[in-house]
Formats: sequence, structure tokens, C-alpha cells
Amino acid sequence: MVKINSIAEHSGLQVGDQLLSINSQDTPTISEFSMSFIQALEGEILQLKTISKTSDLKTLTLDLKGDFLANPEQGIDQYLGFEFAMPSLEPIIDQVMNASAANLAGIQSNDKILQANGKVIDSWRDFVEVVKRNPNQAIQLQVERNHRIIELTLTPKNENGTPKAGVSVRVPEGYLDEWRVLVKKGVLDAFLSANVKVYQLTLLNLKIIKKMILGEVSLKQLSGPISIADYAGKTAQMGLISFLSFLALISIGLGLLNLLPIPLLDGGHLFFYLLEILKGSPVSQTFQQISIKLGLFVILSLTFVALYNDFLRLLP
Repeated sequence: MVKINSIAEHSGLQVGDQLLSINSQDTPTISEFSMSFIQALEGEILQLKTISKTSDLKTLTLDLKGDFLANPEQGIDQYLGFEFAMPSLEPIIDQVMNASAANLAGIQSNDKILQANGKVIDSWRDFVEVVKRNPNQAIQLQVERNHRIIELTLTPKNENGTPKAGVSVRVPEGYLDEWRVLVKKGVLDAFLSANVKVYQLTLLNLKIIKKMILGEVSLKQLSGPISIADYAGKTAQMGLISFLSFLALISIGLGLLNLLPIPLLDGGHLFFYLLEILKGSPVSQTFQQISIKLGLFVILSLTFVALYNDFLRLLP
């Protein structure tokens, strides 16, 4: 689906187009597309190569509006104004978040959404679209529960500009198997690809840190141990590959954070060693003590903000 008056529609992207590359970087998978998109964000215009359902090759120009990294939770597809084609899922509820809009409405696990505001819901995407179109507005639902029809009223909450119900869909085992792209590589090629991936993720983290320091990215994007544990659980449910990829992402982020020139961290010690080399003598004890106190203040402040954000995400 391509949304009206979106970046994707203005570029000429159409339903059924296959995305081949961004700025000459091949994008055989959704993850590769996402990474290539984020890498190309320094510019305001992206070149997108596609192939249509009739096998016509096209080169589209995406004129970006706003800064995606200022609110990455919206997702790349939502930012650009399209949705990736996915196999249809039945509108059956898997999990309901505590204190969410769905929880307050009385929706339960295993409920099947039949109608929303009188419209028949045939798939999960139909339900998601209804939620998106009704932020902070009551939606009259008809659900099936234990072979009984129940009427409920759902009022989606607007979170960071996105209406959310606070539910997840039941995903059958093997649901995405036919949509996965298996790329086989030798030991050396796999090692080189892994290093390139680490390099790309490191640059991305540095870019986000830079924008956060300059105030271009909100501190609300910081996550603490509660959010990390939550994401770890979600990726574990998605499979071993997703879970290991998440662990790798966290490891890269923590490693990079540890190398920042902040006293108490390894990067702070390296910073003192560098000053010692430049001066030709050790830095004074007074300077070290002041630096350590400042470093401790920065670390504790970031920890407080991250935990505060975690608790805010838990609140209704």
C-alpha cells in the first residue's frame, strides 16, 4: 500500500513495485533496505531503483521531509508512506499489553476481531488501518471469544504521533518461511560481511549520538535495561537469528559507549593517555578528579533518563 500525499507517492512508487536498491546499494531484503536507507540519510534526496509488476525498471527520486532519526519509532515504511507486502494474517489477538488501550477496552488473548465500526475485518492489516485512522477516537468492535460474539469499545492511544491499541497478532509457526531470503556465504565472505555490518552499525550509532548531542534527536529515544529486556524477549519469540542479531546490536552499542571519552569508561582512560602523550607528562590529580566527577554525573544522568523513559513506556 502507498499512502496518499506521502514521500513514496510523490516519488512515483506504486503498489507491487519491488525495491532493488537505494543510492546504488542493493536491497535484497527488508533489513538491507532499512540499513541502506539509514546510511543514506545525510542527503535530502535518495535515488530508489525499482521494478514494477510488468517488469519495468524505474529510478525514483525520494525528496525527504523532516528527520527520520528524530523519531525512528515510526518505522521507515511509515515515514516514507508505504507498507511492505506481507502474507495475510488472521485478526486474532496474541498478547495484550498491561494498561494499554486494548486492555482497558476488555480485549483478551485469542479474541478474533470480526468488525470495526461496522466494517468487516478480514485480516490483521485491516484492523491496523482502522486503528491508525482513529487516534483517541472510540472504535466499536465486534469480536469472537469462545464461540460467542462480544461488543467492545476501543479508543487507541496516540503514542509519539502514532495511534496504538497495545496488542500483538498471533503469528502461526513458519509464517515467514516462504518470504525469507537465505543468503549462503563461505567462511571468509561471511567474516567480511559481518565486519562490514559492524562498521555500518557503528557509523549509525555515532550518527545518532551526534544528533542527540546537537539536540536533533530527542533523549526520549534512550532505552534502559527494562526496554532492552523487553526487546530481547520479543526478538527471542521471533527466532534464534533475530535474537542473536539483537544481542549483536546491543553489544556494538555498549562497546561504542564504553569507548566514548568519558572518565570512568575505557574511553576516558584512553583520553587521559592521549593527553599524557601530547603533554609529555601525566595529567594532574586535580584535573583527573574533576573529570571523574563530571564523567560520573554524565553517566548517572544518562542512566536516570534511560530508566525514566523505560518507566514512561510502562505507563498507560
